[in-house]
Amino acid sequence: MDIKSLAQLGRIEKEVEINKELHVRLHTLSVTEQQIALSSVPEAVENVTARFTYLQASILTQATDAVNGESITKEQAKELYDNMQYNILSDLFTAYSEVAGEQSKIMEELKKK
Repeated sequence: MDIKSLAQLGRIEKEVEINKELHVRLHTLSVTEQQIALSSVPEAVENVTARFTYLQASILTQATDAVNGESITKEQAKELYDNMQYNILSDLFTAYSEVAGEQSKIMEELKKK
């Protein structure tokens, strides 16, 4: 198996539908993407709830490939999530968490082989 294939091992991509007007294609994060998301939470924010909201938006920014079938850049994703209503952001983060859970199951199966 080549290096690129190894790096993609266990990666999941999935399109989630939040409502009829919002479809988002997400992927599980690489180590680098996760580090970027974690480091983007401002240290000056002390409120736990606010930090969690920043983290949700940062993870989704890194995990988003497309919105409504159109590819978007990380900058566009960040702008979208920074301005999105919290309930929708929360629903998207829940969907991402489910995708990450699927990845965990796949990784467990790969370990058995």
